[in-house]
Amino acid sequence: MSGTLSRRKFLAASAAVTAGSLAAPWVAKADAKEITALLITGGPLYPKYWEKIVQDFTAKTGIKVRYDLLEFTPLTAKVVTLSAARSSQYDVYSTHTA
Repeated sequence: MSGTLSRRKFLAASAAVTAGSLAAPWVAKADAKEITALLITGGPLYPKYWEKIVQDFTAKTGIKVRYDLLEFTPLTAKVVTLSAARSSQYDVYSTHTA
């Protein structure tokens, strides 16, 4: 994986995941106080980006977010495995940055 992240890819990923994250309150239990998320990373910008998104989400909804970050290949493998097992380990996950 390249160490660079174009602005276009970063913004596209941000928009896609933000849209999915904002849908989480309606997908999760109505009385949820906390959700867990599996999110993509791929460079030094991602951790601070997700920290900001999570803070904004919690401020708007009151729902705390615990999250794990994985790069694309291990994230994809984990999502496939968890989906096949019908796991409820994560409430939300990002799937791609394109």
